[in-house]
Amino acid sequence: MRNTHAAEIIDRHRGVRDKPEQPYIRAGIVALLSAVVMVVLAVLEKRAYGSWGFADEPPAFDAASLAKSALALLLSALFILPFLRSPPARALLAMGVAEKGLAWASLALAVAFLAVFLASPELFSALAREDHSVEWGSALALFLGCGLLLWSAVRFIAGRRNSGGYSASLCGLGALLLAACLFVVGMEEISWMQRVFDIHTPEALIGTNMQEELNFHNLFTNGSELLYYGGSFVFLMLLPFLKEMAPVPAVLRAVGPLIPGRAVLAVSAPIATFNFDMWHLLPIQMVLILSLVIVVQAARTAPNRGEATLFSAIAAMLALSQLLLIAFGDHLVRLWDPTEYKELFIGLGFACYGGQVAWHAARSSVPASRRLRA
Repeated sequence: MRNTHAAEIIDRHRGVRDKPEQPYIRAGIVALLSAVVMVVLAVLEKRAYGSWGFADEPPAFDAASLAKSALALLLSALFILPFLRSPPARALLAMGVAEKGLAWASLALAVAFLAVFLASPELFSALAREDHSVEWGSALALFLGCGLLLWSAVRFIAGRRNSGGYSASLCGLGALLLAACLFVVGMEEISWMQRVFDIHTPEALIGTNMQEELNFHNLFTNGSELLYYGGSFVFLMLLPFLKEMAPVPAVLRAVGPLIPGRAVLAVSAPIATFNFDMWHLLPIQMVLILSLVIVVQAARTAPNRGEATLFSAIAAMLALSQLLLIAFGDHLVRLWDPTEYKELFIGLGFACYGGQVAWHAARSSVPASRRLRA
């Protein structure tokens, strides 16, 4: 007993977690605290300015705004630090050639869009208009992710005898639900093809929809966008980070193939930037701060030099693009144009995620004995 107790003490001094769920508990407490702080700030802004603070606004750097940024930095540090106190929870596998290619392509696309903004804000705005390249690209990427998840759901269920019925069935159901979500979001992006088929906006929506379109997210545009952007960050970037840096909770192990991996994180990273009109919101600043920490940590723990270079370049892109957008944002034709590009990268991230799940689903239909031999 004494030897066991001594070993436990040594492990604690070395930073080994005796309770794997502790980082999640601490992070959950900070997340709850952050939500309370956001509500309090919203109420204070409502009383001070007569609005809930969701309106499109250019970034400000007065004392109150700088204090909010300092608060975002503090809350982000409290949230992320429990996951940075020890090495990754598992040995990290190198990304495949295709995965690295997609990540570099996403990075190059983000840099190209930034160059377009600096060279011609008018073109930057034109590409982001309704029914133009960026909007349709966002929708098509979401539909691609939807299709891959639907295919995956069928393969998981069909292969449940080969890979464990309970887990495969859960993965199939989860993939089906996620596919439905991506379909709805994709149709919302193009207003349920209203302009394609020249559908008249119902009278009930004309008076309440900000853009008088056949969609629901514009009933409360900035609030729904904040939920979409924050939720996408959590799913596409935070989950892959937690998967690597802390043991996966037992409740999620059965659906392990549905948890995004490092390639999804890399492709999705630009969603953390392309902020201007919503920079004054605390969650938006926290997303950028946390994303920078995540990609820097991914570079530090990368299994090879190539991935370390990739994630270092992504970190540089995130910081530089946000600084340039804030510095030259007064050249924007519409304050919210950058968020249209953010939504494109969200779609690309979910398309990459669909591909990842499809790969796992294809393997699930192969008998375990054959997978081991492979």
